[in-house]
Amino acid sequence: MVIERRYVARMTHDIHSLIGRLETAWNRKDAAAFAACFDEQAEFGHIMGGKGFGRAAIREGHEALFSSLYAVSVVTYSVVATRPLGDWAMAVSLAQTLDFESQGRVRTVRCAPELVVRMDGDHWVISVFRNRRIDRGDTAAVWPVQRQNHAA
Repeated sequence: MVIERRYVARMTHDIHSLIGRLETAWNRKDAAAFAACFDEQAEFGHIMGGKGFGRAAIREGHEALFSSLYAVSVVTYSVVATRPLGDWAMAVSLAQTLDFESQGRVRTVRCAPELVVRMDGDHWVISVFRNRRIDRGDTAAVWPVQRQNHAA
């Protein structure tokens, strides 16, 4: 597979924009905007190991989170690595920090989401989002992970 560097650069820019929208939606507690970043039939795996399927389930799950445990929370995502999977799809590795209030204390959770994103018409959407908590002695995770971008 040979993909021009300038095309990979444009894809990477668009992915950063998508992840920025995801982060903004979380921090505004806007479950509809958060879910809008996903494919209609997306798979979402959360840090507790459960899965949700479809944009509607992702929206409903995040509405519940935003009105309970993560009502007072801030998430930050950073793109750690991207790898084209063809002309219209890309694997994306993120670093995630989630600060939330619990029992009067601010707690921090670090995760390493892995995504598959694809073009849907004229914009990118997340097809697969699998999150993994890495701050509890997960020896398979490297934190922080070195940034890697693959281009032809």
